[in-house]
Amino acid sequence: MSWTKRELINEAYDAAGLSSYVFNLQSEDYQSALRKLDAMMASWHVKGIDLAYPTVSSPSDSDLDTPTNIPDFAVESIYSNLAMRIAPSFGKAIPAALRNNAVTSYNNLMIVFGHPRERPLPSTLPRGSGNRPRLVSNRFFPAPQTVLQPWDKP
Repeated sequence: MSWTKRELINEAYDAAGLSSYVFNLQSEDYQSALRKLDAMMASWHVKGIDLAYPTVSSPSDSDLDTPTNIPDFAVESIYSNLAMRIAPSFGKAIPAALRNNAVTSYNNLMIVFGHPRERPLPSTLPRGSGNRPRLVSNRFFPAPQTVLQPWDKP
């Protein structure tokens, strides 16, 4: 079962010290955090961190109860970085522990996604010199297979 956007937002409010049992969170607070979450995930996607997060074309299309389909190793990074974005709007100082956690978990994501992805060679690429038709039946690389995601095991 995947985390929903609402669960990530609740966890972010809790990490920022804005828990619902202390602060009365209104629907506007959730919508603001949802917009910040969608914007953060879109910017991460542009940076190459592709977590299969469901992107939306408009803020009004986003729903709090949508499953995010993100892998478990990215959950902490998402809610801690979201907490860093929502805390200043409540006038809350960002604790050093939250800042360190957000930076460390984001750096771990960059390590996972920072390596060049394995790409199959196209079937139009020649194998190289010395591959004469009489020696090799196929002078070109084989057709590409499926590409593995960084979190898939080879």
